[in-house]
Amino acid sequence: MNRADLSRVFGELMYGLEEHYREKTFQTQYSNLPTYEIKNKRAVPMDYDVFENGFFIPENVYIIATMNDIDRSVEAFDFALRRRFQWIEVKANDVMKDALEGMQKNNDIHKGIKVSEFVESVKH
Repeated sequence: MNRADLSRVFGELMYGLEEHYREKTFQTQYSNLPTYEIKNKRAVPMDYDVFENGFFIPENVYIIATMNDIDRSVEAFDFALRRRFQWIEVKANDVMKDALEGMQKNNDIHKGIKVSEFVESVKH
């Protein structure tokens, strides 16, 4: 997330992501644009406007992203993100062994490598 310009990515929808705005309609600058549907692999204008009464973000929309919180460029929008999103810290050392064992199990390469020994050597 810290490599994206979030105001351009989310725009006015940023506040719509907040929990107390979910499932409630709000107007956007795009309210007057026609809506389209796919028919025969082509986008065609719809007979009705699905956003006529406003736009909303359902409760079941999840945004999953990674972020390097050491990056100093994050400080400018860190507060805005922290109040809108739940944060789960995942440390590489805690998940590396399971991830590597899964990759080794699902591929026929590097079968001779002892993952636990490799992980210990990388941690130090």
